[in-house]
Amino acid sequence: AVALPWGLGNVWDQAFEYHLEAAGSRTPFPNLRKVMSTLGDRDLPLVLAAALGLVGAWSNRGRTGRSTGATSSGAGLLVTWLAATIVVLALEHPLWRNHVAHLVPATALLVGVAFDRTAGPVFRRAVVAVALVAVPYHVVHLSDLLWPASPGPALAAARGDLKALPPGAQVISDDPGVVWRSGRRTPDDLVDTSILRIESRRLTPPSLRSAAIISPVCAVLVWSHRFGDMATLPALLEDRGYRATARYGGPKVLYVRDTCTL
Repeated sequence: AVALPWGLGNVWDQAFEYHLEAAGSRTPFPNLRKVMSTLGDRDLPLVLAAALGLVGAWSNRGRTGRSTGATSSGAGLLVTWLAATIVVLALEHPLWRNHVAHLVPATALLVGVAFDRTAGPVFRRAVVAVALVAVPYHVVHLSDLLWPASPGPALAAARGDLKALPPGAQVISDDPGVVWRSGRRTPDDLVDTSILRIESRRLTPPSLRSAAIISPVCAVLVWSHRFGDMATLPALLEDRGYRATARYGGPKVLYVRDTCTL
């Protein structure tokens, strides 16, 4: 239903097919290593809670007088769900780190089941100890968001040059974040200039040249190897009235159109 307004064919083509076209080789074992490293880096509190829940449930097995038939049945379903998700992630091609989030619901529910089976002051103190370790670790990993670093010389110079463009001017870049931080917009179809779009040939020097001449685009900012490795791009832009007005080191170049009609 969500896809219908844009057309099922378009959504399938842009959300699935082009990922498969550009997918590199990856075996299940590298995928699983990527899953484990992502869980440790981004979901440490959940991982520690799951480990603690397993230890508590194992140590408390057979000691409760409650009927555990329904709980065991529910836990079995959750384990099946979790195992099936792990298999899908291991076989997925390509696998992105944000896909690891699919493990969270089943894992969190299993943690709840394990905690429900475990009681006692020792276990509660262990939960508090895990929280005291995990929460600061998570805050440190969010430090770039909570306390952003000041821009370096190249980024500061580029932001100043972009802000100096005429009001309303849009900018094409292989790092749209630089454009956004400068208070500028990119064309709607070029908010994603990822290497995947380039490798799938959905983003090419000719297509960038065509987009660069559509008002209100006034500049093209090359900020990484993604556009920097396009050997024909500078000449194609120059043919359309662009010239390099600033260089920031390495592949970082700003091309500005001589006449920009907004």
